[in-house]
Amino acid sequence: MSQFVYPATPKYVYPVKRSAEMKTLRQEASSGLEAVASLWLLPIWHWELTYDLMDAAVAGGEFQTLVDFFLARRGAFDTFLFVDLDDQSVTDQTFGIGNGSTVAFQLNRTLIASGFAEPIYNLNGTPVIKDAGVTKTAGVDYNINATGLVTFTYTPVAGHALTWTGSYYFRCRFEEDLATFEKFARRLYKNATVKLRSVKVA
Repeated sequence: MSQFVYPATPKYVYPVKRSAEMKTLRQEASSGLEAVASLWLLPIWHWELTYDLMDAAVAGGEFQTLVDFFLARRGAFDTFLFVDLDDQSVTDQTFGIGNGSTVAFQLNRTLIASGFAEPIYNLNGTPVIKDAGVTKTAGVDYNINATGLVTFTYTPVAGHALTWTGSYYFRCRFEEDLATFEKFARRLYKNATVKLRSVKVA
């Protein structure tokens, strides 16, 4: 897994498609009764990014940057980090409630208050961690590992809300091994769609 970040240039344009995928197993009896099992606890996210103009006029230009990133990942082989402009940060997000015994808590985010909690495994920068609204010091009050697991050096008091503020990435890969670019004018290219999908962390 690489730590390279999907290039911000060239900039994709609207529309941007984002899909959430879950997996279920359904069986239907001849009577019409159904038995349904949920196979995934967490979703796979899909993005379709559209580019309408990429300049290839200079070495290291927009076209070269995107093609080089695709080739360096060897198509769909390697993963990378992606910033979703509408889902990239939280402010005072609750990631745990003290119970008087647990000291390790995984960072997460919800899209609405008290909504579906999705773990955050790829941080963008250093988060601010609070216990009952009081900011804690990294390396003194807690330690945080590379996948967003916060381990306190003390036991949070039962009922204390543990919150964090910070930014994060989605770990992704390209959906396909083929990228097609259309040259429509001298040194100008466009690519109808680049497809990405999130990758689950074991």
